[in-house]
Amino acid sequence: MRKALRIPTFSIGLALCLLFVLISVIGPFFIQDQTPNANDIHPEWSGLKPGSRVDFKGEQKVFWLGTDTFGRDILSRLVLGSQISLSIGLLAMLLSLIIGIFVGLIAGYYGGWIDSVLTWLITVFWSVPTLLIALGLSVFLGKGYFQVLIATGLSSWVEVARVVRGQAMQLKNREFILSARITGFGNFHIMFRHILPNLTGTLTVLATTNFAAAILLEAGLGFLGLGVSPPKPSWGIMVKENLGFLVLDQAYLAIIPGMAIMILVMSFNLMAMGLRDVLDEQN
Repeated sequence: MRKALRIPTFSIGLALCLLFVLISVIGPFFIQDQTPNANDIHPEWSGLKPGSRVDFKGEQKVFWLGTDTFGRDILSRLVLGSQISLSIGLLAMLLSLIIGIFVGLIAGYYGGWIDSVLTWLITVFWSVPTLLIALGLSVFLGKGYFQVLIATGLSSWVEVARVVRGQAMQLKNREFILSARITGFGNFHIMFRHILPNLTGTLTVLATTNFAAAILLEAGLGFLGLGVSPPKPSWGIMVKENLGFLVLDQAYLAIIPGMAIMILVMSFNLMAMGLRDVLDEQN
């Protein structure tokens, strides 16, 4: 970590990522709209410009990012949307790591017909675009938070499995693995206590890139209407709802959530680039 922090790309990515985490954790306590899902509808406030001020029951409300067509505060919905994106990204990344590590270790360590079957399974999933897999799973599982989480996680484990399989095939014939076999340790003990710890660096990079991919995929599903159910303030749904304003004087309604998606995904990609540089130096 100390080496990675000396790399500008990693430091910038980490700072941006921590900023989004801070916003998602602390932000909901300070947002203007405290209703569930920030869904307080006021048609009379529809389409207010950023920075607009409104007197409401003797209290002055400031809409720093304006309001949407339903009169809802964009900033409040943007903050709550960060919780959805980060939580789905984190849990989907963990799910993809669990599946990918297990499949990759089993295939790479045992080899033979087990490797052939699992490699065929990996190849089948690898040949289908990730978004298409997520779309199919979303249609099958239905709309909702946990459905999107499962669909996103199950569509992004292949890359992890491929990398872990290749690394396990290289490591299983090393001297320390042969010593563990001679000592009498079982196969699962060797895989998860001797081989897996040697993949920490590679898996950290994969986890970072999968996190970014999961956030982007969740936003894409929301844009296509297969994400979390409205009125939850998903960034993808916010872009979809306001897409028509791109050609009008309210283009910011779609640009703001789109920029949030771009910056958050970029932050994880910058972290992954920095981690790769550290691993290249060590190799």
